[in-house]
Amino acid sequence: MTTAKKIGQVLMIIVLMSVLVGSGFWIGWDSGRNYPQNIVVAGVSNINPTASTTANFSVFWQAWQDLNDNYLRNPSTTDQGKMYGAITGLVAATGDPYTEFFSPADSQQFQQDITGNFGGIGAELGTNTAGNIVVIAPLPGTPAAKRG
Repeated sequence: MTTAKKIGQVLMIIVLMSVLVGSGFWIGWDSGRNYPQNIVVAGVSNINPTASTTANFSVFWQAWQDLNDNYLRNPSTTDQGKMYGAITGLVAATGDPYTEFFSPADSQQFQQDITGNFGGIGAELGTNTAGNIVVIAPLPGTPAAKRG
């Protein structure tokens, strides 16, 4: 076999390998561009798996993974705490100042606060346009309600 023939064979192999590597790269790039990435997170499921959304949750899960990989560990930060924080942000995104998310512990405390015993005269207080404190309404069954 002559040297020219050997060089020709080596060049043919290099061209063939370049075509194979290039086409493999192109097919992978095209597939990734045309089909969205599905990220599976252990222990996470949809309430209604048939429901669809236009939101791209891959950004959320990528941020979740980045936090898990790069955040300096704080023992008070748990996966459940991060989930409650995400839900709090979701609710805040509505822009409604009267819609709020309570974690189970916060909800229990809130329920105790609003069903507990109150002291005082039993009147709802507020301020008028001049900034003075005024009685808005008496609470039923309290001394203020009895006095009118």
